Amino acid sequence: MGRAVYQRLSSHGIKTLGELREVPSLLNCYGKTGRDLYKRVCGTDNEAVIPYHDRRGIGMSRNFKAIQNRDEIFRRVTILARYLSHTIVKLGIAPLTFYFKICYEFGYSSKISVTHHRLFNERFFIDLALETIRKLDKYPNYAIHYIAMNASNFMTPNNRKTYSLLEYEKDKKMASLNAGLLKIRDKYGVDIVRYGSEKMRVDYL
Repeated sequence: MGRAVYQRLSSHGIKTLGELREVPSLLNCYGKTGRDLYKRVCGTDNEAVIPYHDRRGIGMSRNFKAIQNRDEIFRRVTILARYLSHTIVKLGIAPLTFYFKICYEFGYSSKISVTHHRLFNERFFIDLALETIRKLDKYPNYAIHYIAMNASNFMTPNNRKTYSLLEYEKDKKMASLNAGLLKIRDKYGVDIVRYGSEKMRVDYL
């Protein structure tokens, strides 16, 4: 429910969905959107149930107070990539395309999408994230306040690709290590195993 609808309902003393159900006329002025919202309030949904569909993408982002120090930016990139990697491994998906974006102060931004036919593993993804963010950093004199990364183009029965043979054996070993890390992190938390580069500088304590 959007802010405008919420404010309109509040002005009429509507506080619960039960109360809204008794006065459908309050939503009539919103046309089809209002009618659809009222159907949801009443638990009415005639849309077909889709039992399964291919996942299109998964990502994470962080917005924070603008930071000039690039070492701190890279530390945060490592942490974000580790968390996203954990989710990807946990879901058992195999992305081939990766999107990265950084936003600077003063409204500047830089983004890119890259595709690698590699067997996904945490070490590969963190290295890729750090390398890509360094290349994306076109305004080194500006502070950064936003980092985003996304994975898509998953290997599925309907989307089969061939992995690069040059890195396959190494990636296979790292993927096996990820499987072990997944069990440990699921039991003790994602931060139980971290990288030395994630250690926070005294400046930011």
